[in-house]
Amino acid sequence: ACIVPIDFTAESLSREIKELRPTVYVQGNAFCCLLGADPQTGIFACGDTIETALAAWQDALVEYMKKALEDDELRNYVSDSLTASNREVW
Repeated sequence: ACIVPIDFTAESLSREIKELRPTVYVQGNAFCCLLGADPQTGIFACGDTIETALAAWQDALVEYMKKALEDDELRNYVSDSLTASNREVW
């Protein structure tokens, strides 16, 4: 798999993608996005283009968060990351 560099500051990206920064890589003829240890346990999606892969990943994120248990480590990471903005000034 070949990692694809993504500009996570791009205006077109959702807040979730900007904050969580899933790994984007090429697998065969598809672009895949993954947050987590592996496609089986993480938040994972693929598409024909980077844009469709990211859109599918966004949908997968929503579904994962609906189904994940309270003590799910990845669910808590996502929740904490989206709650605590790194733009806050301390």
